[in-house]
Amino acid sequence: KVKAATETSKVETIIDTDPGPPRIITREGIVRRAFNIQAPSDWELEDAASGKTINYLHTSLTNIPWKSLRGRLVVVTGEEAIDKRWPNMPVIKIETLKTLP
Repeated sequence: KVKAATETSKVETIIDTDPGPPRIITREGIVRRAFNIQAPSDWELEDAASGKTINYLHTSLTNIPWKSLRGRLVVVTGEEAIDKRWPNMPVIKIETLKTLP
């Protein structure tokens, strides 16, 4: 009988467990309603020039007058993150939201 020698090599996987500091960003755009029921938020920020969605808007506050902000040009500052279900579209956790004329 011939025994086949099998050599197992361990491949080390490098995993970055430190997410690093939060990414605080400022974006300008138009507040729109997100119509996809699976979107990470009910509201999105749209680029005023191209009409494309820039970010989804998220907050834990319940007193934001979203209906009066719909269609308004705003500047949003906050922490940017990625929802696992939507890896190509970042979400902004709103810290400040200012309307523009």
